Amino acid sequence: MAVRTHLGWPWKAALAVGLLVLVGGMWWLGFDFGQILGGFNRKEIEQRIATLEADVAAAQREAYHLVDAVRFDGAQARRDIGYRAIDRETQR
Repeated sequence: MAVRTHLGWPWKAALAVGLLVLVGGMWWLGFDFGQILGGFNRKEIEQRIATLEADVAAAQREAYHLVDAVRFDGAQARRDIGYRAIDRETQR
């Protein structure tokens, strides 16, 4: 009678893949939970970004309005204030 303690390579490979999936899942859940504990809220950040995007356009309009209100001889004004930020947001 022989006692076989050796596992074949298919069993070892399956065990390694299963262990890798288990560890990866634990890491992923731990990472997300750590962000929540650390105060990082993805939805809140997305809302802040949307608010800032609206604020950039409003700031540009206000800047143009204020520039138009200033009058003196030889006055020149740039009309490209904030155009990169607005272009970047409209391309998303």
